[in-house]
Amino acid sequence: MNMKNKRRRIETYYVKNSYIPNEINKILDIKFSETYWNKKRIVLSYYYQHNVYQFALELIKKNGINSIIDVGCGVGSKLKLIYDKFPHLNYIGIDQKNAIEYCERNHNFGKWYIDDLENPQLGSAKIKGDLVISSDVIEHLNKPTTLLKYLKSVAKEDGLILISTPERDLLRGKDCFKCPNKYHIREWNAFEFKKYIESNGFKILMHEMVFPIKITFSLKIEYLITFYSEFIKRILYRKPLKYNQLLLLKCS
Repeated sequence: MNMKNKRRRIETYYVKNSYIPNEINKILDIKFSETYWNKKRIVLSYYYQHNVYQFALELIKKNGINSIIDVGCGVGSKLKLIYDKFPHLNYIGIDQKNAIEYCERNHNFGKWYIDDLENPQLGSAKIKGDLVISSDVIEHLNKPTTLLKYLKSVAKEDGLILISTPERDLLRGKDCFKCPNKYHIREWNAFEFKKYIESNGFKILMHEMVFPIKITFSLKIEYLITFYSEFIKRILYRKPLKYNQLLLLKCS
């Protein structure tokens, strides 16, 4: 790759050149009157990216992990899933103010820190983890490389990093050139994301596709409609159901 193409790749975060990112990070409560973590999103949050945290449970069993940092932990519902199985571990959750205040009110475990993942201020000397999780966070950020540096800084020297994000081509088709989800700045296909991750000094130990949600019928009817409408539509149109990328990383 010549220098011009390499520079273009860096500027677009390895997303195809014809792709148009959304311009504004709309998950930030401090900038928008709408509250991202509303009641509906809090209820559904337990079920999205559930497979990421199930995989984390297996890593804990096999790797002698003692400390977990969830970067972009949301309301902490899935971190609690791990805590319920391993209450003796050290847990840290990091997110924006609205989410962390919820965690502090509703969870009796862990330490919860407010930080802006676009411009992090929390010093890495303060926190270090054997396992660092960042589940479906990177696609929300204007500056995703800042997040990758952050993950690297809070992981212990021999630590593991678990990261997930939608696979654009599987989710939206290969002719997608702009994300219709207003909360996502950009999305990568598997090839682009692999190259992007490797360009930031990570070794990829595992890269596979997983279901984005946990199958359940225990929700209220209004939530079930939201939860499964897209899922059922994908079945009817024979579109892939496993469209979330899950990667296990080490700093190389």
